[in-house]
Amino acid sequence: MIRNAILCIVMITSFLACSQKKEIIINQNPDINADNIVAEITKALKSYPSEKIYGLGYSNSWCRFDVFVNGIKIPKNFGDDMGSTGVEINEGLFKSGKQVITYKMYPLGKYEEDGTFYKAFINETDLEFDVNSYDLKNEKASNIEYMEYKVPKIEVDTVEKKHVEGESVNMESATRYKDKRFVAAGKTYYEGSFEVNLEVPYHIQPPFQSAQDLRKMDPKLLEEKLLKKYAEIVTRYDDEDADYFAKILFDRLKTYYVTHYKQKKDLQEEWLQVVKALKNHWDIQPIDHYEIAFFADGKLAKLVKKITSKEPRRKDAFWAKSEKNKDKEKELEYLFYISQGETELKVY
Repeated sequence: MIRNAILCIVMITSFLACSQKKEIIINQNPDINADNIVAEITKALKSYPSEKIYGLGYSNSWCRFDVFVNGIKIPKNFGDDMGSTGVEINEGLFKSGKQVITYKMYPLGKYEEDGTFYKAFINETDLEFDVNSYDLKNEKASNIEYMEYKVPKIEVDTVEKKHVEGESVNMESATRYKDKRFVAAGKTYYEGSFEVNLEVPYHIQPPFQSAQDLRKMDPKLLEEKLLKKYAEIVTRYDDEDADYFAKILFDRLKTYYVTHYKQKKDLQEEWLQVVKALKNHWDIQPIDHYEIAFFADGKLAKLVKKITSKEPRRKDAFWAKSEKNKDKEKELEYLFYISQGETELKVY
């Protein structure tokens, strides 16, 4: 699962379509390019006596959901299938101490098993988490579990009536019991969070940490800036501009490699995949029926699809279809911020 996170970032660059070429001034990591990105990220890589990989185990029933760790969305499509599994969350852990894990729940939508469409949560909707870790430097050690969390339920008095037949009379008896039901049954959205203290050997200051609160910006102006930035990304992909993508992917790639204790050889191999992916063209789709979504206390933003009765989950508005397989789709999950004292968006 570690590789899934980086592959998600890598695939971002393989789903952009053609656009008109124009000169663009890049305001982000000006000294980074395709030739030196590996060396520059390698400077931040270290080895530690203990290298814990933290995981978020989950079990979901009758819902879809998204997970955010300290405001960073975990790049996984949760809830297409119901069941129990887990995902690694180090990419959202910037330093030791209190970590905030947020979940956003959506109705199941179409249930493939019987074709039923669930447009709201049902009584049986459930979601449970556990936070655990294993140590890359001590593979023989047992995994550590830190906490468990369950979405809130309410107790409802339930009466189950039974008919009892006698020789000459029919009697009706009733069994009373407490039935636990999802607190948001009947609704179309639910959000919650919980905290856990976790220790990591590094301390990262992500570039958006001291950024502007985009929620305070004029929404129309922010919308214009976001659309302009999306168009810029598409244009640079058309140019197969590896230097451009080195600049805008640098910060998040560095965070990923530091938080997962990767080595230079891993980065070399996967950066080659990024460059190769620039030649893989997908059909980018029109950005429509969208709204602005904010993350990390308003310091990050992007455009997402508006929720509809047919699509209860907030998908990314920037997405593409495969040229080879039109049924295959991919969300392009870029995040954007504006540094203090500046006016233009940068990518995270």
